[in-house]
Amino acid sequence: MSSNVIPVEFSRQERMSGEKPALNDGYCRVVNALAEGLASHPITSVQQRVVWAVIRMTYGWSKGKDRIAASQLATITGMRRQVCSSALNDLIEMGVIIREGGSRSAVKMNTQIGDWTFQKKATKGLIKERVTSNPELCSVNSNSGHSMNSNSGHTKDKRKTKSNTPYYMSSPSENEQPEAATKASKKTPCPYQKIVDLYHELLTSNPECIIINDSRKSHMRQRWNSKVKSTQCNDLGFWRRYFEFVAKSKFLTGRAEPQPGRKVFVASLDWLVKADSFAKVIECKYHDEDELERGDA
Repeated sequence: MSSNVIPVEFSRQERMSGEKPALNDGYCRVVNALAEGLASHPITSVQQRVVWAVIRMTYGWSKGKDRIAASQLATITGMRRQVCSSALNDLIEMGVIIREGGSRSAVKMNTQIGDWTFQKKATKGLIKERVTSNPELCSVNSNSGHSMNSNSGHTKDKRKTKSNTPYYMSSPSENEQPEAATKASKKTPCPYQKIVDLYHELLTSNPECIIINDSRKSHMRQRWNSKVKSTQCNDLGFWRRYFEFVAKSKFLTGRAEPQPGRKVFVASLDWLVKADSFAKVIECKYHDEDELERGDA
């Protein structure tokens, strides 16, 4: 008995045969659970690009896992190697990607979506946080976005932080808090020059900020109007504590020994007031444990 049914795979390839790319040129088979997980979880655009690069380098070659260098990810995604490495570490911390061993070990996609861990996403550059029993300390979850994996080969990625590592900037006393800080609905104008002055006063070895242009004003204003847990950032006392905290980090102030072939990193004001950098500093990503000791605060 004859049949008019065309095999599904053949039918797909034939329909696409006049176009490029076609399925017979190669394709990635992704299980539905993984596709649905990537669609339903709050992964950033940068992390999505790295995820699909990993999928391409594993499933695209009919492999369950593979050793993938950051340079390979950079080639596929078109992003800088450091950005790819950081995003990969974030994905490993969140459980989206699994690395079995050290920084040079093979990686694979974690198809057990229930094992993925994400924090509630903050909006408009607000800091992601998790409340602890001590209201005097702002603490963070070690699984938060943009965290560094201890297996990474980069200098800043080697900075290990414990779960609930305190962000060691104590809250100002009651008589130091301005009226606007106690009323979240009120916004005070951002004192750009005073913030720059504090930066120069407390971070004397960091790059000088000479021109306060619109881009710098925008970043400072966004951070000024945000808050860390219940602490408002629209207070110069907060910014003094923030820059004092930055000053404790050898990495952020250029006192850390760079890896061979790498330049010494020194954080500029531009870098310190950008949303991602600000969040990472708050979350102690660039401080060694000895730099977080209570006695040094």
